[in-house]
This record gives sequence, structure tokens and C-alpha cells, in this order.
Amino acid sequence: MAALRLRSGNDRDPTASPVEIEPLPYTSVATPKSGDRPSPGSRSRQGSNNRRNQCYTVEAPRLTLEWRALQLEVTVQNAQTKAPEQKVILEQLSGVARPGELLVVMGPSGAGKSSLLDCISGRNTAIQGAATVNGAPWNKHLKRFAAYVMQEDLFHATLTVREHLALQARLRMSGSFTREQYLGRVDTLLEEFGLAKSKDTLIGGWMQRGISGGERKRLALATELLTNPSVLFADEPTSGLDSFMAKSVVQQLQRLAVREGRTVVTTIHQPSSEVFALFDRLELLADGATIYQGKAAEAMPYFASCGFQCPTFMNPADYFMEQIVVVDTDVGGAERVRSLKEAWKTNMTQRNEAIEVVNPQDIHSSSTSGNQVAMAASGGNMDDFEDPRASVYGQISVLATRNALRLLRDKTALRLQTIQTLVTTVLVGIIFFQLTLDQQGVSNFSGAFFYVVTEQVYGASMPAIMS
Repeated sequence: MAALRLRSGNDRDPTASPVEIEPLPYTSVATPKSGDRPSPGSRSRQGSNNRRNQCYTVEAPRLTLEWRALQLEVTVQNAQTKAPEQKVILEQLSGVARPGELLVVMGPSGAGKSSLLDCISGRNTAIQGAATVNGAPWNKHLKRFAAYVMQEDLFHATLTVREHLALQARLRMSGSFTREQYLGRVDTLLEEFGLAKSKDTLIGGWMQRGISGGERKRLALATELLTNPSVLFADEPTSGLDSFMAKSVVQQLQRLAVREGRTVVTTIHQPSSEVFALFDRLELLADGATIYQGKAAEAMPYFASCGFQCPTFMNPADYFMEQIVVVDTDVGGAERVRSLKEAWKTNMTQRNEAIEVVNPQDIHSSSTSGNQVAMAASGGNMDDFEDPRASVYGQISVLATRNALRLLRDKTALRLQTIQTLVTTVLVGIIFFQLTLDQQGVSNFSGAFFYVVTEQVYGASMPAIMS
């Protein structure tokens, strides 16, 4: 995770216009001054207001993603011959994602949307081609400046919204921020993502009612924004939501990109017309190949030039999906998709349009964040920059606290675990009762210790194995 630079809010130009046309650098997430902590007596009265009112501003460096000729192939087994064969997942994809723009990747199921997201985010390195950040390849240091919101929400059902964010903030920020600062970040994010009213509500799950689906998606976004990433990836953030909640989530993503100057890349399956209008740039995929890439507002004229005129009053996203989805009953579907692929290749060749090449020198900046990006991109020593993550002891403390809260609130799990521990204790005590202090006894002691350790390890790891 990136070590964040705190910049005083007084550094702003007082003569600056309140209305800006160009995307602004991210300045909305704030943390309090370390010297302005409320006294213990006033903390309960002032609460989170003091943390939000007395603050420094946190800036995130701007990063541009670029990928060229990405080719992803996997080895699969032929269903008939049982022989291994290569299957193309992504076919020679190139593109760019710039700060201040919301890039949306659309396509039918199996088109390669999530695979593309994994490749350009550096999560999947088994690819041909190049995926770079400001002209430099991904490395473990640059990944500190990126965040990835997974499609599946992974929350503890028995924690409240604020408890979840506070524990995550302790894990990710307590190494270089004070308690008041990272709790101030939590309170600010609760306000920005509309979670303040439900901050004391249990998150819930499939066995326990809690917050709504839209709130869960916003909570997932808020969790990843704790560390102020410059690049945000979101995989299907609107899946399972109604049109209103989906629009709310996409509006949050657009705000993060346009108003705060982040680079936001997301995949969406089939948005409504109102959601589609929020897109800045669009990439359409079919069978792992590009059908269209460019400004979302120019997609309809492009399809019209290819002979596919979107009907009046029809959702453009629905029309695009109809053209690139192939079903068994659609006789000409495969030929239509093939023609669209060829049309895009021809269009790119005729226009001689190359993806913008990012100058590696653009990553240099006089700011601390800019210097940190430059150091990370060059593979230099990052020891000079403070790591905000909690220490090993701090991580153990946070995880122990979280587990204690989970058990105390899940009465059924607490009873079962207590009974299991008592029964195991009695059985082990009976089996290894009155061991002798000789060679045979030492061997029995070793067996007892091995059993106890193994039982504890498997008991702790089973939730992870089952999930």
C-alpha cells in the first residue's frame, strides 16, 4: 500500500475558481491533524465531527494504464479426444485508461471482461504482451497504488459497517497514521458513500439480515479507498442490484474518476440507459477480441457506420449486446460478430490510430507521492518511504479483536466451539492421562503435542478452506 502524503488544506490557492472544468486531483478524503486530537473528556461529545473538521488533505498521484497486444491462452482438455489444447481467452487487446475517466468494459458472459481486468491490474502475469503503469511494468511496489474490488463481497456478517472499516483501517494505515487520523478517514468515507445512517448496522449475510445489496457494494468500494489508491479496478460492481442501486454505484465510480482524478476501470454486464450515460470511455469485447474502444458517446455513430443503426429510444447498451451475443437460435450471429471484429481492425488500420504512449518521465514529480511512484516504477529501494501497514503484532491484534467480536455476536458458533473445545480437552486428557517420564512417555508427549497443534491449525483454517 502506498504511504500517503499529508498536505495542509491551507496550501490551496484562495483565488482559485470554485468551478473547475478539468478533473481535479483527489482531495475529498481527509484526515485530522495529528496535533489536534480531542481530549478524552470532549471526545464523546464531539465524536467524528472533530475528526472531519480539523484535517489535512490527502492527494493521490495520477497514473495512466496502458496495455498492448495482450494475449491470454490457457490449456484445456478436449471433451472428445481428451487431448490438451490451447484456448484463447484474450486476443491481441490494446488500450489505455487515463486518470479522470471512467472506463467500462462490456461484453457477454465469457467474453473475457474479468480476465482483461486481472491482466491489466497485474493480478495475472501469465500473458503475452505488455501492461504498464505510466510506462513502467507492474511490480509489487506499484501495486501499492492500486485497489481491486472483487465481484464477490467478503464481509463478516456480525460486524457493523463502521467496525469493518475501522478494523480495515487499522490493518492498512496504523503503521504511519494515528488512531484519530485513520478513524477520521473512516468517518469521511462513511459520509461520502452514504453509509453514515447504517454505520451501526450489522453487515449481515445469507443467514442474518443486514445492510442492503447496494450498501454492500458501496462498502466494498469504501474499503478499498481507505488507502487512497490512484487506480481502482471493480469487477461487476452492479451485479445483483436493481437499476436504481446500480446507478448509485456507477455514480460513485464516476465521481471517483472525474472529480477526484483517479483511474477507474470497471466491468459491467448490461447497464440501463441512465447508467450507460455515465460512462466516459467504453470497451466492448466479444470472444476475447475488441469490438469497439473509445468514447462511449461515439459508440452509436461507429456502429451505424458499420451498418448497425441503433433504433430510436432503445438503450444503446442493450443494442450493442444484441449484436455481439451469439445464441444457438441466431443463425447469422457468429458471422455478425466476426464482421464486427474485422470492422474494428480495419477501422484502426485506416485511422492509423496508435494507443497513447506514456512517457516514463511523466511519473516524476516534486511531490512526495510523485517521487514514490517514480521510485516504485524504477524498482528502486522503497525503504525510505514509510509503510502505512500495521506491524505483525498489530495485525495479530486486529485479527484477534475481529475474531472475538465475531464469536461473541454469533451465539451458535460460540456454543458449538465451546462444546467442541471441552469435548476435545476431555478426550485428550483421558487418552494421555498419567504419562510416565520414560522413553515411552516422551514419545506419548510428542504425540499429544502434535495432535493438539494439528487440531488447532485445522480448526482455524477450515473457514478459509470451505470458502
